[in-house]
Amino acid sequence: MSKFSLKAAIIKSLDDLFGDSYRACKSYIDWFFGPIFAILRRVKSAISFFFWKIFPSRSSELERERYKKFIESLGGWKNVTAFTCRAKSWHLKITHEFLIDWDTLKTFNVKIIYWGWPYLDLSLGSYSRWMYKRLKRFSDKPIGRAIPKCSLKKN
Repeated sequence: MSKFSLKAAIIKSLDDLFGDSYRACKSYIDWFFGPIFAILRRVKSAISFFFWKIFPSRSSELERERYKKFIESLGGWKNVTAFTCRAKSWHLKITHEFLIDWDTLKTFNVKIIYWGWPYLDLSLGSYSRWMYKRLKRFSDKPIGRAIPKCSLKKN
């Protein structure tokens, strides 16, 4: 049930219940239900990415296939150990880089804005700094030392 049909159903039931007195206090009812529907819209937009996995009936077949191909290009859910979804960026912690299909990932129009090297966090002191400098100089990945291990930004 969409927000419009839910709101219409609430208004119709209140109109049937209160009749003419409802029309007199319509602005007060809008004042009360307005923030509730605003919160529901924000929650829906925050979790809409997960609808294809949690509620398959709420997403189109095309959306489900696209997201499945995206996860497969990352090496599947077994390769993604942590995942947070924001409005304009997705933050993923990926176990193995060699499982990622880079050619397929490019077709999704995403940009890697940060890449972490988890094994370098185990090295100590100046040796670690030297390794980071070498990797920044000789690799094409944007390297950093904080979590998340991989962040993708939608263009």
